[in-house]
Amino acid sequence: MNNFIHLIDRIDHILIERKLLLSKQKILIAVSGGQDSIFLLNLLFQLRFHWEWEIGIVNCDHMWNHLSKAASLYVSQLACQMNLNYYQCISPSFYRKEETARRWRYKLFQRIACLHDYKIIITAHTASDRVETLFYNLFKGSGLHGLHSLTWKRKIHKNTIHLVRPLLSTTRGELSQIFQQIKIPLCLDSTNLNLRIYRNRIRYQLLPYLRLFFNPNLDRSIAQFAEILHSESLFLEILTKILRNKIEITEKNQRILDVQFIRVIPFAIQRRIIKQFLENQSIYSFHFFHIEKVRIISNILIYKSDIYLPGGNRLKISQKYILLCSQISF
Repeated sequence: MNNFIHLIDRIDHILIERKLLLSKQKILIAVSGGQDSIFLLNLLFQLRFHWEWEIGIVNCDHMWNHLSKAASLYVSQLACQMNLNYYQCISPSFYRKEETARRWRYKLFQRIACLHDYKIIITAHTASDRVETLFYNLFKGSGLHGLHSLTWKRKIHKNTIHLVRPLLSTTRGELSQIFQQIKIPLCLDSTNLNLRIYRNRIRYQLLPYLRLFFNPNLDRSIAQFAEILHSESLFLEILTKILRNKIEITEKNQRILDVQFIRVIPFAIQRRIIKQFLENQSIYSFHFFHIEKVRIISNILIYKSDIYLPGGNRLKISQKYILLCSQISF
């Protein structure tokens, strides 16, 4: 019990230091019924009187297995016992891919938050989730942004709602020890044990191996690395935006980049400026292959060249400028 109280105090200080939450806010907590989200619910429920929060609970039933309905029922019973507003979401179809299910969940979180005037959505991502996400994105060839994609707080839905993750300094192992002491019932999701799911193989095969043979405190070390990456990447993004604003000009109602300036700045900033320039004018996200192709041609080009990008986008590059043309009609 002392560990539980100590962890509550620690996270309470994190909420203050990082300015994650304010008093008298209306907050929506995503609760699955598993260890991490049940701890998060109990944590915020313990702190609610001190902070004067109005709390709501949202649960999503993906219909992935026969236990999902029982987990949702358990969460609804907790909401009733705590006298909290409860919102139940049931998947209209079977989402096979984790990413598709995640997009469905977050879309519903935002819709509920908008309809019921919640300004904060809180999820139970831990330091261990941060480590898994880092490796998951690393193996996909992600850049710095993907390696620190789980951040403490970020704006969503037209900047009116914030997504907050107050457990990012807490490991899943710490929570397991606490649950052994306080004996709160949990609903285990058998889907999390399915090794055909890519993320589960990272969780149950790769990370235990690394903890055993390389670093028993791997979760904290990698989470710290992700935190450093986030700070440095944020700085680079701000620097890139400042430089882009100096070399991106409007000519005949079209935005163009000054190629001569791009050629004299470091490669890392070149890539970021080109990526920002393209994605600021297109609904598509461009991968490293496309950005690098544009960067290389911009640096060696003698004559004009056209590059065709995803979504029917055509990029015109000359010795003086880069221009993203309107989408091509097929």
